[in-house]
Amino acid sequence: MKKLKILLVQARFNRDYGITNPPLGLMYISAALKEAGFREVRVLHLDALRDPEAALRRELEDWRPDVAGIGALTAQEGSLRACAALARKALPACYIVAGGPHPTHYYDECLQDRNIDAVIRGEGEAAMLALARALAEGRRPEAAGGLCLRAGGGELVLSEPAYCADLDRLPMPDWGAVDHRVYQRLVPCSIFAHGTRHMPLMTSRGCPYECVYCHKIMGRRYRAHSPARVLAEIRELYEKFGTRCIEIMDDNVNLDKNRFREILRLLAAEKLKGLTVYLAGGLHAGTLDEETIDLFRPAGIPYFAIGVETGSPRMQEYIKKRLDLPRVKALIAYAAARRIFTHGLFMIGIPGETEEDIKATRDFAVSSELHTALISTCFVYRRTELARLLGPAAEMTGAGDVNHYSGYSGFSACAGVAPERLRRLKFLMDLAFYYSPRRLWRILRDLPRYSPGLAWELFKRLASRSFPLR
Repeated sequence: MKKLKILLVQARFNRDYGITNPPLGLMYISAALKEAGFREVRVLHLDALRDPEAALRRELEDWRPDVAGIGALTAQEGSLRACAALARKALPACYIVAGGPHPTHYYDECLQDRNIDAVIRGEGEAAMLALARALAEGRRPEAAGGLCLRAGGGELVLSEPAYCADLDRLPMPDWGAVDHRVYQRLVPCSIFAHGTRHMPLMTSRGCPYECVYCHKIMGRRYRAHSPARVLAEIRELYEKFGTRCIEIMDDNVNLDKNRFREILRLLAAEKLKGLTVYLAGGLHAGTLDEETIDLFRPAGIPYFAIGVETGSPRMQEYIKKRLDLPRVKALIAYAAARRIFTHGLFMIGIPGETEEDIKATRDFAVSSELHTALISTCFVYRRTELARLLGPAAEMTGAGDVNHYSGYSGFSACAGVAPERLRRLKFLMDLAFYYSPRRLWRILRDLPRYSPGLAWELFKRLASRSFPLR
């Protein structure tokens, strides 16, 4: 069996995104490959490098991998294609496979690029391992378990995404595949981890909810690590790598309330000195309660993000979020009263949304006890339920370099309010929310941590919300 060199590349954003988290998905794939005996695996995260193109070219020309796996979000599509072209030019015989959110949903478009040999849809561990085994044995890979290929005549041979049923059977992510020190100077999803030894953690996958704007990258079936496995991952990061900040990135970490509470109790009992855990992925408000919030401080959790999306009951129903808004506001107040820093996630520009709906969102955010809020642009991605509801005539966001949801661009032309007016309303919402002496005082009082570098990053974000970005 041939020994393979496998290079895993995380594509880069085409503009300055401002947030750089370690490529957790590629670290999972690297761990699965190494556990199966493929020892020569490297991970290259382009957004973490000062000269990413030169670094990729150097890896290709000096190390000469047999396989290049490229992960990409939709906003990284341009980089995905550039990486594939660079790999094909440098190593014509290299097998190039694309994976991640963008190839999962736009697999046919990716395979129209002759520089890409295959696409992995859904989770990548098993599919990448099957691909590597086939290539090592000299066999043609089969389209199965999420792997999609071009046949000899050029037609596409597709398979449905595959999802791991028992997450505890997966090896721990290959934490050693990246340089942890690099990420200390970069800003992660939880800004308060900036400047610390931090790493992301995923304790569950899949989401059973029906939000119409979501791609549902990891499927509808909820699967979760056991509390013991979660604690084992945290302990390994803490003891072996000196990690002192953990970002939990799940879409629905608290979907199973009892499991989540057990994780919190184990964290509290473990007493890992100096460890802070940030709930960055967004707690689901529908399964949050006061008993769970009471466990945050003992577990070392001073911060959480919560997805509200819209303060309009009508739009809550339209996007199928269906939150009890008064209940959500009461939970935010309960957490804030306990000096837990709360961050709200909202969006405007939803198709069919009126100015009255946007006013309801503004009023909810401004009157809440949230410390900070992100007012995002609603991107309408093709092949989501929202895109299907709108029909083929609507203008939709598909690819390109619009990637920062908090900016003042990317509003869909099919929104119920004109894009120019939306930009104005978003600007006014940001001002109304942040320029409150009481809120600014609460932000300063309840900061989870402070450093000069962190203060500068917070100032830049406040400034970006004070002046419309074009």
